[in-house]
Amino acid sequence: MTELRDPFDSWLAFLAKWEGGESDDPADHGGRTVLGISATANPDVDLDDMTPARLRELALSRYWRPCGGDALAEIAPCLAVAVADYGFHSGPATAVRDLQRLVAVSPDGAVGPRTLAAVRMWVATVGDGHAAGVVNDRRRERLRQIATRPGQSKFLRGWLRRVDDLDAMFGVAA
Repeated sequence: MTELRDPFDSWLAFLAKWEGGESDDPADHGGRTVLGISATANPDVDLDDMTPARLRELALSRYWRPCGGDALAEIAPCLAVAVADYGFHSGPATAVRDLQRLVAVSPDGAVGPRTLAAVRMWVATVGDGHAAGVVNDRRRERLRQIATRPGQSKFLRGWLRRVDDLDAMFGVAA
């Protein structure tokens, strides 16, 4: 398993690899997207002024922190990155609720003391890389469901390659 010195910076590097540039595919429900920041999910952001520094700020405030990134990283750095990246695509509350279901905590979409205690116990049993892989498996299931919606199947292959690449980053077999 890969050791992550700084999970947030590792995740930002992963984002840069997968989210560089700009797109505006009419079939993409995110609408116009610059450096991974979508107009639909971030209507208050001026995408014309998007820079790597602004992406860092938004990734931290809108995705990493709401996904409990810092607290999760203290327990399981790979898991923190997996949950944050899931949250980047599906919304932090969705990613956290899936994590909570995995650790048998009532899913409220917020990482609090009960969630962290359950995560600590789970990771102690299965390990960080395996836990991240299980979250990624849940994400794959969700992506396959989303791909059944009209016009979305064309994105599935790329979405799954991204999750596979995240597993490879952790040294987990997809």
